[in-house]
Amino acid sequence: MANRLSEENFKILLFGGKGEEEINKEIMEKVKDKKAMIDTGSENTLSEFIALVSLCNVLVTGDTAGMHVAIALKKNVVALFGPTPANEIDLYGKGVKIIPNLDCIYCY
Repeated sequence: MANRLSEENFKILLFGGKGEEEINKEIMEKVKDKKAMIDTGSENTLSEFIALVSLCNVLVTGDTAGMHVAIALKKNVVALFGPTPANEIDLYGKGVKIIPNLDCIYCY
């Protein structure tokens, strides 16, 4: 029997940095099942952030420090790219790159 996702077997960790408290608060308010998502806060040290990412099976992230931490920890990654070239990042067979189809992509 296929493993079905249910609230009993997964949690979503919401990450954010300094200055993202309000957007994370808005996201948390819109979550219907409050038990399914945990706001990890926005004041974590780098060591705390790395420890939190180590708990994840999959990290959905932009081309950020979080993506690089997840890659270093050999986590599965869904990486969203925009102004930086996706071809400069190797996910080492542990993820997928989402790249928009835009004329002005890779503009740093």
